[in-house]
Amino acid sequence: AVDYSKKRIPYQCVFVGHLLKKQGLDKVIESFPRIAKKLPQATFRIIGGGEWESNLKKLVHKHNLGKVVTFSGWESDQRAIRSYLRLSALEVATYEPTGVEEGNFSY
Repeated sequence: AVDYSKKRIPYQCVFVGHLLKKQGLDKVIESFPRIAKKLPQATFRIIGGGEWESNLKKLVHKHNLGKVVTFSGWESDQRAIRSYLRLSALEVATYEPTGVEEGNFSY
């Protein structure tokens, strides 16, 4: 459960959504060792699930980021999701460009 009275978490990055290869979250995870060097208090919370989740968890393990990157799973409470977004310092909305921008929801 989210404590709605909390203040912003200054170094928390959050992603909410379906965990698919095209989301490019692997790039964020691969960047986190460099980010953590400059901002040791930085964290990355991933809210959601999907077919790419196990690959992302392996990548977190490979880079020894288990204390920095957390997977919260699916969250159906929209109020909780909005609170996570409001409390976080940065929201990530990544995707890999397909070359077809017109009609592409992600673009």
